[in-house]
This record gives sequence, C-alpha cells and structure tokens, in this order.
Amino acid sequence: MPTQFENTLKEYMDISMELMKKNGSVALRDLKGISNAEFDAIYDLGVNLYNAGKLDDAEKVFQGMVLLDQLDARSWLAFGGVAQRQRKFDEAIRRYAMAAFLDLNTPDAAYYSAECFLMKKDYAQARYAAMAALEYAPEGKAETKSIREKALVMLAAINSTHPELAKADEEEEKQEA
Repeated sequence: MPTQFENTLKEYMDISMELMKKNGSVALRDLKGISNAEFDAIYDLGVNLYNAGKLDDAEKVFQGMVLLDQLDARSWLAFGGVAQRQRKFDEAIRRYAMAAFLDLNTPDAAYYSAECFLMKKDYAQARYAAMAALEYAPEGKAETKSIREKALVMLAAINSTHPELAKADEEEEKQEA
C-alpha cells in the first residue's frame, strides 16, 4: 500500500516529467543569468532569516528559490523546513516529497517528513517515512550517520508505542513471500 509520502512523490514526478517535456530542463535562474554563487548567497540569506526566527521572510526567500530553480532539492528541503517550523505539516510533507524526488541520495526529506507525520499523530506514515530515511542512509555512510541514528531512534519509539504497526508489516511481508 503506497504511503502519503510516496503518493505525493509520484505526483511530483508526473508533474515534473510533463514540465520537462514541455519546457526542457532550463530553470528560470539560467534564463536570468543567476550564477551558482549568487544562488548560494540567496540560500544563505534564507537560512539566516530562518535561524533568526523570521519565518515569513525565510519562506519568501525559499519560495523564490524554488521558482527560480524548481529542480534544486536544497531549496525544496529548506522551503519544507520553514513550513514544518510554522506547523504547516501537510505543506512541509509536500515540499519534502519534492526534495526527495529531486535528490534520492539524501535521507533528510524522508526523515523530516517522518517528524511531520509524528506531529500529526499519523504513526503509520511516520514509520514508513522513517524506514525510507533508513533506506537512503545506509549504515557506514559518514555524511548520513546523524539522520540514520535519529531515524533508528524514531522507528524504535514508534514500534514500542505502536507494536501493531510492526506486526502489520510483518504479516504483509509474509503474504508477499
């Protein structure tokens, strides 16, 4: 059974493929001549605003970034982070799904989605998202060690407080075998 995170990810994949067919892969930032250094400076501005608690301003910066380059996973991840901190969990999950679609090599989007699902008390979806984070953060990979450890703790907590979810997965795996 697909999770909400997987359904949103598929939706973004379909939309992105349509846009690429229509427009090619040219981002607005390329058309405007915005360099990588300038784009990084805009990102740093958004991070500074976020860290200063100016979430509305940070959101505008990251929204501008995803409009300038809809294929920049880092911008989508930051845009999701603002929504999460504003407690707009459904919006954050959608933004994280886009970040995950654009960069499948990072577990961050799945992990932060799991946090959002926990805040919504959707433990089944949180569990699936935490498991996805673990898939994207293989053991022994230094750059994903922190997220992996947090995802393992989260998964253990969900399994201990909601053992029926783990049992349901075990039964589903038996049926598939």
